[in-house]
Amino acid sequence: MQFDRIRLWFIFLGIPKDLQREIYRRWISLGYLPLTEFAPYAAYVMKIEVFFQVALAASLISSQRPSNRVDIGYLFYLPFSMVFISSDRLHERLAPLFMRNDQEFVWGKDLKTDLAKLNKYYSELPNSIKEKGIMSFASGSPREGEFLITRLWDIYLSSWREKNVIPKEAVEDSKLKQKLKR
Repeated sequence: MQFDRIRLWFIFLGIPKDLQREIYRRWISLGYLPLTEFAPYAAYVMKIEVFFQVALAASLISSQRPSNRVDIGYLFYLPFSMVFISSDRLHERLAPLFMRNDQEFVWGKDLKTDLAKLNKYYSELPNSIKEKGIMSFASGSPREGEFLITRLWDIYLSSWREKNVIPKEAVEDSKLKQKLKR
């Protein structure tokens, strides 16, 4: 049963024959660990692949749309993201099924709307502020206002509001002053 699973894994993931023997050896030497422990990312990819094949067979995902194969591939990035942004309906339906509780799906058009709102916000700043350069006023999300970007930064980059805040005592430190002058 365990060997059948790993063989299926090799087939689905297209593991070259010359690597299979070494993978078997390592897996056996580690005591036949479950694939989720032995190769967690490969197990995750396998889960997406099996899901995709079953959904195709059950006509839950159209086999007539070749882009679905590519679109499913984007779900392979999920384990490495905090926020998954897409305007693809397939992603909207499927990404949440594979996301952890500490991840979020954002509809691409909502992000685009928020970015336009941010552009308007920054465009309305006085010229005296804008003349200092964009990094002086837009190196982070606005600290006030209702912006999707700000909400996401607060959730997933929670320390961003403290960034670049130097305590007064540190500024008075002569060593720091010397470093800043250099």
